[in-house]
Amino acid sequence: MPTTSAGAPGSPSSPGSSPAPPPSSSATPGPPTWPPRSACPWSACSPRPSRTGQWGPYRVPTVRLGDAEAPCRDTRAATCPVPGHPCLAGVDPDAVLDALRLLGVHADATAGPAGDGSPAGDGSPAGPRGAAGDGGPGGGLAGGAPARVAVPAGGVGSGRCTSWCGTYTAPGPTSFVHGRHRYLVPVTPDRGPYGLGRARTYPWPDNAVEITPHELRRAHVDVVVLQRPEEFDLACEWLGRRVGRDVPAIYVEHNTPKGDVPNTRHPMADRDDLLLTHVTGFNELFWDNGATRTAVVEHGVVAPGVEWTGELDRLAVVINEPVRRWRVTGTDLLPRFAELAPLDVFGMGVTGLADRLGLPADRVASHDDVPQERMHAELGRRRAYLHLCRWTSLGLSLIEAMTIGMPVVALATTEAVVAVPPEAGALSTRVDDLLGAARRFLDDPEAAGQAGAAARKAARDRYGLERFLADWDRLLEEEVCASR
Repeated sequence: MPTTSAGAPGSPSSPGSSPAPPPSSSATPGPPTWPPRSACPWSACSPRPSRTGQWGPYRVPTVRLGDAEAPCRDTRAATCPVPGHPCLAGVDPDAVLDALRLLGVHADATAGPAGDGSPAGDGSPAGPRGAAGDGGPGGGLAGGAPARVAVPAGGVGSGRCTSWCGTYTAPGPTSFVHGRHRYLVPVTPDRGPYGLGRARTYPWPDNAVEITPHELRRAHVDVVVLQRPEEFDLACEWLGRRVGRDVPAIYVEHNTPKGDVPNTRHPMADRDDLLLTHVTGFNELFWDNGATRTAVVEHGVVAPGVEWTGELDRLAVVINEPVRRWRVTGTDLLPRFAELAPLDVFGMGVTGLADRLGLPADRVASHDDVPQERMHAELGRRRAYLHLCRWTSLGLSLIEAMTIGMPVVALATTEAVVAVPPEAGALSTRVDDLLGAARRFLDDPEAAGQAGAAARKAARDRYGLERFLADWDRLLEEEVCASR
């Protein structure tokens, strides 16, 4: 999952030139011999249409894996894959164990739960949590590692250890890697755009581990997560497998469409080898996805460890590259709000913004690329949060500001009309209405506090990390089981 350093979990997505073509890895060894991809032993518990069937869009929170809560989903972490388990009815236990050995995963009835630190079944010590990729297969079975499987370095304490491989851009990985799985994060020597490795400015848990393209060739991977079109071919090359055929693939689209909206064709339109997942219902609606199966998993945020005080009579804004993106991010609207109160603009590429707006520095203060924790603390001291984007996806900075308890003054565009309830501040396409709301919050701290409390509750209820990870667990498990 190579990161791009140009984004942060709270940053609006920024369009721009594509990175250089992915590096070639022709020196990597040939692909290993993999066991047959037989039917998933848990698929009977999770009925769903065929991967090649035509699916209509669905939303993950409403997707069910079966009327019953998949009986083996609750029991397999304690007993799979032990001969006699109901999940393996009709499956030759010796064939299962042989397949596991080919993958480098050792099954033994004496092995402790994966990731609990107990000795592995073969007598070797369990690897350290989050150790860099060992180069060998070691993610457990598809859909979650059975507790009686000894997983090499990097097991997850929940007893379910699924390996992931893929690439990602900035808007969501910090929340995503807080799940119960093992996340393989490709890293290249130059830590370029396709191999940045683990994030270094945001806290990531130990189960997100770095792995080289060379090691990926022999890593067990249950599902690939892609977020840029060129990553599809790159993943095939690095893995030595057909992504979408030999290993299931999910493409995450973070952005609103550009160009001939609403006729913009998505790069992954009309494909039957992946699931196209959007982060907002608005994006799913406005992209032309063709016949590709789609899903929506709304954002989730790690709740900032600060709360709003609103002690400063100033307005806060978070924008990446406000000069280049200008009307897209509503930069041209900032001078009208600067007449009411000084603005503090956080983000990347904000240095010199006051000059470009023709305003004195005491009316528009730029805070360029401030570390996330410090930015959250500074946001919470400002009276209200401005969201003036005309055409962007739902920025995580807006959700984080609400989670802190900031009242919101926002343009009623794209997904903001869903994210911000009326009691959390002000939503309108009339700038004069927004100016009036900002003036009210500046004059009345108590009203600002009441709106901020409503914003905090709305954000934590809808965009909490627990809901986000549960939605992804359901989606990922369905894709892995359906591919078997």
